[in-house]
Amino acid sequence: MCASSSDGLTGDPRWPDPSWTAHAVGHRVSVRLDAERPGPTGGPGYRDVVGFLESANNESWSIRTRHGTTKSVDPTLVVAAKVVPDTPARLRTASDIDIASLELIAAEGWQPLEREAFGGWSLRAAAGFTGRANSVLPIGDPGVPLDAAIDAVSSWYAARGLPPMFQLPLPLRDDLNNALTARGWDHYHHTHVMVCDLDPLRMATEQSRSHPDEVSLEITNQPDDDWRDAFRYGDIGIPAAVTPILTASDHPVFVTARGRDGTLRAIGRGALTSQWLGVTAVEVGEPHRRQGLGQRVIGALADYAAARGTRHVYLQVGRDNDPALALYTRLGFERHHDYVYRLLVSG
Repeated sequence: MCASSSDGLTGDPRWPDPSWTAHAVGHRVSVRLDAERPGPTGGPGYRDVVGFLESANNESWSIRTRHGTTKSVDPTLVVAAKVVPDTPARLRTASDIDIASLELIAAEGWQPLEREAFGGWSLRAAAGFTGRANSVLPIGDPGVPLDAAIDAVSSWYAARGLPPMFQLPLPLRDDLNNALTARGWDHYHHTHVMVCDLDPLRMATEQSRSHPDEVSLEITNQPDDDWRDAFRYGDIGIPAAVTPILTASDHPVFVTARGRDGTLRAIGRGALTSQWLGVTAVEVGEPHRRQGLGQRVIGALADYAAARGTRHVYLQVGRDNDPALALYTRLGFERHHDYVYRLLVSG
């Protein structure tokens, strides 16, 4: 199954095409405005706004700049506008990346057992284990009307014995989120995507490395049996049939923290993609929590990634996971955007 259509991420269509804002929301854009005063040479004056288009309607566009400020733009003053996605090499800081690019990088860091393109959408399945590996990532246009696309998605997942589910980056896919709400799809697992630059993260975790205790760290490119036994998705261990998803990325790395007696105390997984480190599966055993082990695991992943030219870091965390959010914020991570799952429950 494959449909094709331009996804608009290369700047086509461009303003004033009425479909432009639907493609551009959630992306980095460059907008030229009529300054409503003459320019230096006496001709028309212009001013430019560059940043992330967070929302757009007929009355106002909201653009978040590199400095974190939000500018309100009157669309009647827009002379020209285009999407200008950054490449990883051009980013000044991790927060500069656009939502679509970061989601595509993250999708490479945690891959399903099966993946199929449907226009600009990616259909993913892995026997139901983890939301990211069993949902549609709808970056771009499916190339067919929405009702037909949803029917095709439903059939694809039904053939695999799975409920159809979307992972919706917000505000990039507010449009699809609203459409699925109107169709009665359930809301599931609101998640923050957080980012930081690698060098500040290494500095933030330096203290945990400079005060060694009775814990040793092992770094490998394959998880051993102890690591796999410690990994949890919620309260569920990983089924043997889907263990390949742990290593299904270009450059996975696994950290295991052990006590002096050899017992496992904490684990973590990283994935290196396009100068980004994705941090996943940081787990600390219940008897060993609040001892800085999570920070040590993240520091080990950061050191490994830095030695291989990585510049930025991302992770995903449930918005109600207060202990993890407190740790990540303390280490310098900032919220970049959110995503939600939308699930069609039959009956």
